[in-house]
Amino acid sequence: MTPQKGKHCHLWFRADRLLECCFSYEEVSWVRLGGWAKSNRLWTYENGDEPDPHPIPVHSRWRVLNVALKILESLGHIDVNWQNCVVARPVSWVRTCWEPDRGTPPEWVLSGARCEDMIRHLSTEVNLLIEPLLHVDFKDMDIRRIQSENRFNLSVRLPDRICSKGDAAPDKPNGCVSLGSPDYPGSWELALSVSRVDELHDRAIGGNKYEWIDNNRISHLRWLHPRANIFSVGKPPDEFYSHKLCLTQRVLDQSGGYAGSYEAIMLDPGNGNGRPGLTRVSKLELNREERNWLSYYLLHKDVRTLKFNSTENTLSHPSSMDLPTIVGRILAICSGRPPVTQFYQKKPYICYSNVSSVLALKVAKKLNVELFCA
Repeated sequence: MTPQKGKHCHLWFRADRLLECCFSYEEVSWVRLGGWAKSNRLWTYENGDEPDPHPIPVHSRWRVLNVALKILESLGHIDVNWQNCVVARPVSWVRTCWEPDRGTPPEWVLSGARCEDMIRHLSTEVNLLIEPLLHVDFKDMDIRRIQSENRFNLSVRLPDRICSKGDAAPDKPNGCVSLGSPDYPGSWELALSVSRVDELHDRAIGGNKYEWIDNNRISHLRWLHPRANIFSVGKPPDEFYSHKLCLTQRVLDQSGGYAGSYEAIMLDPGNGNGRPGLTRVSKLELNREERNWLSYYLLHKDVRTLKFNSTENTLSHPSSMDLPTIVGRILAICSGRPPVTQFYQKKPYICYSNVSSVLALKVAKKLNVELFCA
């Protein structure tokens, strides 16, 4: 039954069905994804009915799809190439973070590709705990406006959180792998494999291409200002004239995706007065992931970005900052649940649960930022 007109209804974007669809393909192109998002196939009311008429305009459904893809990627279900395709990850068992009670057996959460038939068969062989997951936090103001104007509540219906408890990961389904061990959680094992951001910084300041740019153009670029932690058009930060690495953002080309929209830029120390009205700089094109890593590296020490609550074992970062994908995955698989938005001193923070103090410190070191405790 379709909800009555004028009454608030609960609309779900079915990311659980999206993952099952991806499971059927070796990779899913953006063209195919666009077709899925525009159709009613991945949209239902909470009672299971498809929306007719659909309350979200066709051209805005991509926004919800992108949110769902980011969450699925952080939970380790898929890998996203934001210019090309989506690939479902192999099914695996991931050990969640350290339990406060050492007497309880480790918890293993199912990650990666799955379908209903697989779960149904698995439940006959392994003792499973199943928890439905909904994501309701949308930073996108357009999505929130559409909800308000059309009087409906929107949620992303995620794949169920499926877990099993035991000293070792279940050996079913056949061919599955595990991340973590009886001694260490999967998040710790993954964190150890990640390089520090210093390596990207060293690459950015060495081996770049040099370019002469007009002095007038310098003040029309979008610069990252480390103290304010924002990109804005105008004169460069002081660091630029101190011959330190800076970040610029080019206007995003909707047809070209994220590639080439950011640059690491540094004033050439040997610039001198070679050409009147021009400045010689070294530049390196960055993708969005590299920009996320480098933006943390360039932050000033007095800009507090990672907040750890030792009582609740949560780690939070400002919603204005995008974590590198691998770091977001490290934190999300601590619990197998998506992060939630919380407010700290009236500012929104993205909060991850079940994070140990040791892991929180390791993540801070990888990002080159200080960890402060609430």
